[in-house]
Amino acid sequence: MARTLASRGCALDAACLLTEACVELAGVDAAGVLVTAGPARPRVIAATDSGLFDAFHAVQADLDLRTTTEEPGEPATVYAAPATRIGQWPRLARFAAAHGIRALCTVPMRAFGVPVGTLVLVCRRAPVLTAAELDAAHGWAVIAAAGMLADAAADALPNTASPLTQYGAFHDQITVWQAAGALAARRGVDIPTASAALRRHAVDDSQPLARSAREVLAWTPEARDAFSGDDRDARVAVVEADPFVSKCLAGMLREEGFEVITAATVHDARGQRANPPPVAVIDQLLPGAVEFGRDLAAGGTRVITMSAVPAGQPPPGAAVLLHRPIPPARVVAAVRRLHPAAREQVPA
Repeated sequence: MARTLASRGCALDAACLLTEACVELAGVDAAGVLVTAGPARPRVIAATDSGLFDAFHAVQADLDLRTTTEEPGEPATVYAAPATRIGQWPRLARFAAAHGIRALCTVPMRAFGVPVGTLVLVCRRAPVLTAAELDAAHGWAVIAAAGMLADAAADALPNTASPLTQYGAFHDQITVWQAAGALAARRGVDIPTASAALRRHAVDDSQPLARSAREVLAWTPEARDAFSGDDRDARVAVVEADPFVSKCLAGMLREEGFEVITAATVHDARGQRANPPPVAVIDQLLPGAVEFGRDLAAGGTRVITMSAVPAGQPPPGAAVLLHRPIPPARVVAAVRRLHPAAREQVPA
């Protein structure tokens, strides 16, 4: 989807492709993109079910969305069972009751801090969207927003050399964002990890970042060679409930050149990837962690478990057991020692 967005220039195409991609998610029945120009009400510029979103607009359900504050940093706001929340969301409740909607999710579309629009996902079936699906929709929305913003900027620029030079730099930045999204989708990693890999590729080849980005979008033989192949699989899964610990470990591992997949629960970790990573770091006290680690090990993953229990043996399948409190550098060293793609061997 990300690669297709990069190949089509106008904002409407980007919005249409975004909605088409989102309805491929198991929990989504319909998707639409709302944009706002000035103080006017948002208008629907793309939808997979035009009749449904015409009704959404007719009952002014978007007004409930505008008066509800999204949590900072959250990829989406989920209006679960809006039909039962008449007092809080009267218009959404009427809309949901009339159309058999179980949940409605809104995903902010921002690029470089600029709000571009809102992606609306309609769910009629159970279960509703998983955290992994919401993350995917959010990543796609960022890519589409970047394309829409670039299109708007191009329309607004006068035909002079200086603005065109500025637009060229801006367009390169958009290309890098789109390439990061394409690479994330191809490799099954998050966008920060894909961005780090793209930067490393540009440095290793001594070329501008935008050129590496264009190679990824075109998926040239050079890009396939650089970013494909089991011998280049640098993924590490970090399954840790504490967001501070997870963020710290992920940052340090990315600095070491690894591609990091994070999950706060075993359930989220199971749903994120179809193919297991070479190394996984798992909090042993999470529900289902022992069974999950054993399953990963059976598939060839080298498992590092972290436990607050002061003594004991590694659980079945685990290669290393680290007792908390653990210096993050020691966890990183254990990953480097076990990971086949590590640049050097460092003892844990």
